Amino acid sequence: MQSVAAPQHFWRTSLVYFLGNFLSKLALFFMLPLYTARIPVGDMGVYDATTAIAVLVSSFVFLDVGVGIMRFYLERGSSEERLAVLRCGLFLLAVLSALYLLLGSILCIAFAPAYAPLVVLYGLLNALFLACGMIVRAQGYTAWYAATGVISTLLQIACNLVLILCFARGFEALYISYAVGAGVGVILLLARCRINELLHLGSLDPVVLRRLLRFCLPLGVGSCAYWMLTSLGRVLVTLLVGETAGGVFAVSLKFAQIIVFASLCFRLAWQEIAFAKGDHRDAVMSEKGKYYSEKTDLFIRVTLAVCLLCIPAARVGLWLFPQFIADSYGEAKLLIPAALAGAALTVLCDFLEPMFGAAKRTGMLLLSVALGAILNVALTLLFIECGGGALGAHCAFCVAAFATVLLRLLLLRRILGLCLCPKHLVAVPLIAAVALAYHYLSPAWNIGVLLAAVVLVLLMLPEARLLIKKMLPNKSTK
Repeated sequence: MQSVAAPQHFWRTSLVYFLGNFLSKLALFFMLPLYTARIPVGDMGVYDATTAIAVLVSSFVFLDVGVGIMRFYLERGSSEERLAVLRCGLFLLAVLSALYLLLGSILCIAFAPAYAPLVVLYGLLNALFLACGMIVRAQGYTAWYAATGVISTLLQIACNLVLILCFARGFEALYISYAVGAGVGVILLLARCRINELLHLGSLDPVVLRRLLRFCLPLGVGSCAYWMLTSLGRVLVTLLVGETAGGVFAVSLKFAQIIVFASLCFRLAWQEIAFAKGDHRDAVMSEKGKYYSEKTDLFIRVTLAVCLLCIPAARVGLWLFPQFIADSYGEAKLLIPAALAGAALTVLCDFLEPMFGAAKRTGMLLLSVALGAILNVALTLLFIECGGGALGAHCAFCVAAFATVLLRLLLLRRILGLCLCPKHLVAVPLIAAVALAYHYLSPAWNIGVLLAAVVLVLLMLPEARLLIKKMLPNKSTK
């Protein structure tokens, strides 16, 4: 029964997340012309580096407790057990929030960054929004979660427009707008969790609390290692190359977020299903391995296809709308192909993560991300030292992320029997080819490259061909 319902749930939930997250985040992406026109390059580099550090501190303190709450909530059978998980999770969130504020205040006094209180608030609200979102999703309120994402993003956009255009504020407007949007989002998510009722339903279960902490401790360390893999480059470029290079690097990552946002709807739905299937007996391990393999195969093909399309599309789009990025940020255009490739590897890495949680092998998850982080740090420092600058940081991340994805696939093959077809590797030289076309061919030729990429995507995704066929009129029914 579950094998039939799971795919339907996967696509239905993915659609809800797509409508609620990707479309609103895409609107945030189109604020880029305003940011690059009104915010100096160096200030953008400072903002990007400080927010990255705030996320690091909050990830270290909050231990990815939202993931643990979702994992234990979905595997519990009775309502009483699930309520116990929620009570313990909310208690941990409250304690960890106080600890974060204390640690954040100490760090701000020691290093005195610009707009220090707003930097601390950014990290706190980012962690709470992620954790509360997982609680709401675990309870099945996907539509509420999606709607909250839309409201939060629209508030952020509105505040940025008012502060930057009407009050001529600088990059502090980015902190304030995020605080308003994420703060309202946290309130809405907590309201849906019915936090007042949960806190008065009974005392904390010490057994559940200990299990939750034991599960989340490796996740917290893993979050820090993951930050070193995915976000350390933003800080190193700003510190070692300069604030201007950091600002250019940050804008190139905005284009990469298109792939991240597009994949988010599938990854969120997959996280719920992977956790829900994690409590099956060993007798159905082969069935689980087949299911995981099918979904992973599909996701890899979709991600590679999106990357293949986005590179020439970005080249053509920037030709048609040259002022989308202000001239002061012009160097960011050269970094876009590498940023998009890195984003594709990031979402593949993220997609594989819930399967380790479902198998309760968070130690292996930590191993994979730690090795990737060490490789990324070493290569980033090497490439920057050799004069690679921001492009060197992108290339270092691509190598480290590819190694992390490969290691995770090998580990999942061992623990879950994950089996994938190696033909996906054919897409790697294709992506390299469109990246070369981006740099060395004219926009007119890139239009041809884009059309060729569309044909290749249809060959890679028979599911897309079937969808188009279903949308066309059926002559047999006339």
